[in-house]
Amino acid sequence: NAKFKLKLKQVNAETLSKYWEVPELRLISVIKTTKTYLDYLHNLLEALRDEYVRGSYTQINRAAFGRSSCQNPNLQNPPNPSNFPPELEAYNLPPIRSVFVAHPGTKLIVSDLSKAHTRIACEASGDAELIKRLNSESQEIFCTIAAAIAEIQQLGSDWTEDNIRIWIIDKSHPNHKIAALLRSVSKNVHYGCLNLQGFKTLQKTIRTGSNINLTDREAKTSQEGWKQTYKGVAKFQRQIIKEANDTLPPVLGISEISQRTKFGLGYVRSLTGRGVFLPKYPQLVGEGKLLGVKGPDATAAFWTMAEADIIKMALGNIISVFDQHPCWQAHIGNMAHDEVDAIALSDYALDVAAAIQSSMHCAMRQFIRSIPVDEGESKSSLICHSWADK
Repeated sequence: NAKFKLKLKQVNAETLSKYWEVPELRLISVIKTTKTYLDYLHNLLEALRDEYVRGSYTQINRAAFGRSSCQNPNLQNPPNPSNFPPELEAYNLPPIRSVFVAHPGTKLIVSDLSKAHTRIACEASGDAELIKRLNSESQEIFCTIAAAIAEIQQLGSDWTEDNIRIWIIDKSHPNHKIAALLRSVSKNVHYGCLNLQGFKTLQKTIRTGSNINLTDREAKTSQEGWKQTYKGVAKFQRQIIKEANDTLPPVLGISEISQRTKFGLGYVRSLTGRGVFLPKYPQLVGEGKLLGVKGPDATAAFWTMAEADIIKMALGNIISVFDQHPCWQAHIGNMAHDEVDAIALSDYALDVAAAIQSSMHCAMRQFIRSIPVDEGESKSSLICHSWADK
């Protein structure tokens, strides 16, 4: 801090990314990222027992959210080499997930709830534009944002939504790599906006993950463009917050509990009926302050609670089907919020994939009715040799 006249409180990749033009600070970031990669592999080796690695799963956030985390080691969110600084690209480091492979005679089946948060937001909000896009053949919702970012970056008039979509599919095209990167950035914009992420956080996320620096104006423009494209979702986000602030279900003892909090409580009920109480805080509204729940907390609660209920419904049915077919020798190996990873005998892999896919589709259709619940993936596409195949 003294040498470079900075006031850094942390030296993680997100903090340092803002100063990557300083060679010494960029080197620190590269070293720390490499260490994260190697430490994770070392932790896997330490945890290896009988050719399996078993994590410890616990509930995260408030129990009412229904989500879980995994530790010792973290099997849900391993380090992602695609977020590594460009200096490490020359080493062609394999994805961490490639070390998770099926044992001889077995297959790994990996299936997720396709665009779960987006589909939940679409169904709940009734957003006309999002419904139209998700009912289209491609179901593409990111390339519009990618084209807008390409215009901001002054890449040229060829960088249209249609061309970006084509280049992403055509891996031999010279523009494929940049097109894929822009789509990745647009996903950051989309999911950040879904959770009411601030523009500063968006800048940091994109800078760290894609090495693209957006100015304040560009970041705000990207977010405003999203709000204009999906007006229905943006309106519904405001509705979630208003209802959270105005609602306090008359459950036993809640009045006394609310009085013991500093600023009171609000309440969010999700698409599936799961609800959670959230604390209120002083919020800046116009020129003054009002007491209310934090917008990002309220919107994130709505999507994540619904997702948690849907994946649990699917898991319950999957385990029941596995029990009915002991010859499959199938079991759940891992789950990560919207994903189920199972292992089964190779001869029955397609049957297991069909059972998992059917269970997940059925759980989604309990609540998602105006749009498809998947992108038409074949059952065979769920069968993998390693976790990195998905």
